[in-house]
Amino acid sequence: MSLWNVGQWHWEERPQTTWSKERIPELLKEVIIPFEDGSITIESVDTVDGDAQINVRKGKRIVTYEMKVKGSWKGTCGTGTGKVTKTGKFDMPYVCEDVDDHKFQIDFTADEADDESVRMKEKLKATKEQIWAKFGQWIKEMEEKELH
Repeated sequence: MSLWNVGQWHWEERPQTTWSKERIPELLKEVIIPFEDGSITIESVDTVDGDAQINVRKGKRIVTYEMKVKGSWKGTCGTGTGKVTKTGKFDMPYVCEDVDDHKFQIDFTADEADDESVRMKEKLKATKEQIWAKFGQWIKEMEEKELH
C-alpha cells in the first residue's frame, strides 16, 4: 500500500478496471460446454463496461465492482456433412458485488430461430454455472491480488 497510509488505516482505493477488462475475457474464453455431438464456447467478449477496485480501510480489503459484460457464443454439433455451426449473444447487465452468491443475470439469445440454435441457447441457460464459476475466479483473483 501507500507509504503515507501506515497500517492501512485511511481509506485508499486501487483501481482494478483495466486489469478486469483484460482478465474477464480471458476467463470466459476458457468456457467449453459439451453439447450433444459438439460443444458451445464463448466466442468473444465484446464489451466490459464499468468499474472495479480494491479499497482498503482500517486494514481491511473491500473489493467493489459494477460491470456490464456482453459477447457472443458459438456452438457446433453433428459430424461430417451434417455438422452445423450456430451463434448467438450473451448479455450480463449487472455484475456487482451486491448480487447474492455471485449468480449474475445472464441473458442468452440465438442469432437464428431453428431447432439447433434454440437447443444450444437452452443448454447455455442450463449450464450458466460454468460462467458464474469464471466470475468467481475473477473475484477471488482480485481479492488476493498484491497491491503495490
